[in-house]
Amino acid sequence: VRAESRLVPGLVRERSLRTTQEGRLLREATRIEVTAAFLLLLALGAWRLAGGPGGRARRPPATAVLLAALLPSLLLAGCAPEGAPEPTVAELRVLELLALRESGDVAVAADLFHPLAVWEDHPGQRQLQGLPEIAAFLEEFHGWASGIFLDVLRVHPAGDRAVAEWVLEGVQSAPYPGVADSATFRRFLLEGVTVVEVERGLIVRVAEYADMLPLLLDLGGSATLPNGDVISAPEPPAP
Repeated sequence: VRAESRLVPGLVRERSLRTTQEGRLLREATRIEVTAAFLLLLALGAWRLAGGPGGRARRPPATAVLLAALLPSLLLAGCAPEGAPEPTVAELRVLELLALRESGDVAVAADLFHPLAVWEDHPGQRQLQGLPEIAAFLEEFHGWASGIFLDVLRVHPAGDRAVAEWVLEGVQSAPYPGVADSATFRRFLLEGVTVVEVERGLIVRVAEYADMLPLLLDLGGSATLPNGDVISAPEPPAP
């Protein structure tokens, strides 16, 4: 329980809860809790609204019973905080993975990945097997890029899977193996999608897709179309 507040002292309380497993965040939720005494007060109030204890009938009319049954649900629906539904484990894992992507802190990779996890790097057309290869791949990116900012646009959870759409920006501040032999200090933009699959709270598979052409153009590259036209990005302004 992370926090607790009394909406109606002794009757209704709001609790913020967090579930973890071996230090990993699994889910967060906010819950409204009521006591039996509160429900009894609602039932009595509904009975009074329906005509009270007066009259020849000794039991509350059907209207009172219906109100007593519906009022708790209606009240709790009105008290429940607005916001997104409780995130799934896969949703949390993909967000943590992208935070690692941005920071380059591979020390936390062991808390996210299964030791035999697989990373499918579709832009690079390669597959990484196991935690050491995945950690080396993440470090490789931070070896030539700095000033990295990653913005998660949307996350689409689906059971034990989650898909995240993101935009990444940075500066090529060191040689980029196979692309640039020296630092260009140009800013680049990369858009992509990351898919994760989770088992028992750990990532077992990642499939990542990205549009590499804007990045290559940002770094000063060009592309020749079949008709001979050349696509290139404008030169950045002088500092």
